[in-house]
Amino acid sequence: MKFCNICFNQRNVSDLFEHTGENKTKFIATINAAFIVEANKTERFLDILNNNHTVFDGRIPHLTAKALHFIKSIFPNL
Repeated sequence: MKFCNICFNQRNVSDLFEHTGENKTKFIATINAAFIVEANKTERFLDILNNNHTVFDGRIPHLTAKALHFIKSIFPNL
């Protein structure tokens, strides 16, 4: 799911642990509202987040992303 230009690629813990067996070094970034704002200000930080495992940290960003994803699934032309 892409939200505020950040690709949140881990939906749950089991998905996350499936990817930890890869031979590449990656880190898990727990993204809160402050990180979302900073990532949209700094392109290098945004690239780092998008090239690693990202998960939501906090109910507000998570619920907002889920609501927007749901609305876009109903109205794809928005």
